[in-house]
Amino acid sequence: MCRPWAPDPVDVPQHIREKIPNWTETLPSWIPTLANAAFGARRTDGHFIRVNADPLVGSPGPRGKRYFAGKDTKAAFTPPKADKLSSIFVAGFVLDIIGTTKAEAIAGNVSPSWLIFGDWRDRTAAPPDRFWRTLVADRGPDGLSPPPYYDRACHIGEEFLRPMTDVIWNRKLMKTKWNSLLGLVPESAEPEDIICILFGCSVPVVLHEIEGQGGAPGSAYKLVGESYLHGMMDGEAFELQKEEKEEFEKRSEGWTKEKIAAQAKIELRMRKQMFELS
Repeated sequence: MCRPWAPDPVDVPQHIREKIPNWTETLPSWIPTLANAAFGARRTDGHFIRVNADPLVGSPGPRGKRYFAGKDTKAAFTPPKADKLSSIFVAGFVLDIIGTTKAEAIAGNVSPSWLIFGDWRDRTAAPPDRFWRTLVADRGPDGLSPPPYYDRACHIGEEFLRPMTDVIWNRKLMKTKWNSLLGLVPESAEPEDIICILFGCSVPVVLHEIEGQGGAPGSAYKLVGESYLHGMMDGEAFELQKEEKEEFEKRSEGWTKEKIAAQAKIELRMRKQMFELS
């Protein structure tokens, strides 16, 4: 769902389109097209060039997995129904909401505003840990933990700049609204979009509400794309979820079952729910 694989409808030859019933120029957001792949062919000479950042989900197969934001959960979803083929329902929970964003890193270039946003004000000192780790999505070129000298290489080192470019290309730097977490999101992400942990998914994803009642059950969402959220890439979100639930249970001692159920829907932001993706 996060790794581009489907041909872009605009690139499908006309003679093939004519053979497909109910042909449409658009696909549901949960079917990522090759237009979002890291590399694309130039129409002038056919040479492949970088057009997007590398997928955070890594390469196919268990060994290609770089993160474990969904911990050991298994994917839980309801496939499309005959009367609504463009929608699926997936299980997960809201981790946070996008608060403030900075302009995307066009062609992998870091804007000076990113440095201030990431709290790196003294350029003679090493950058804040969460800032430089976010710039490389906390991974080295081999997909493992970054070398310990990356904080120093962040100044001028090509060994840092190359993997950084692969990660931030056209992505936005952002901070979340609830927990002030630093991270990277797709260039089309907007403030108030929700960041979710979907069961079975190795990285957090950004969802944009397209219809509904402010995130209440019955809302429908567009999958904006994958995200990097520093400190939440290896299952830590489940600990936050557990802490929130335990705190709620302490405060709700003595309440009636009806009141507990009603308040839980309001207060437990990280409760499990089904998201309709269109």
